[in-house]
Amino acid sequence: MRISVTESGADLLDPADFTRFHVESALPAAQIDAALQAAGAGRVDNDHAFVSVAFLRSHAPAGDEQWSDGLQKMIAYAQSKGWVSADGEHLQAHVAAHAD
Repeated sequence: MRISVTESGADLLDPADFTRFHVESALPAAQIDAALQAAGAGRVDNDHAFVSVAFLRSHAPAGDEQWSDGLQKMIAYAQSKGWVSADGEHLQAHVAAHAD
């Protein structure tokens, strides 16, 4: 699962891949933060992004219980590693640079 961030917003790519989770963008961190916040997708804090669980759930394929189960397992794994915000509403993600 990848979150691609551009000046125009944030998009969820590879939504069925629960084994990889990161934010990718060619933008500077401040612009990634602004784009994530504008899209309701999360925020940047230091070298990591914190992606909104609500944003992820809003991209769920309609009626796909397998996808919902996969997301729940991914969230549980992140919790076990301490990769969840203090309020439990955001998952920590690495920010990877990519060329557009």
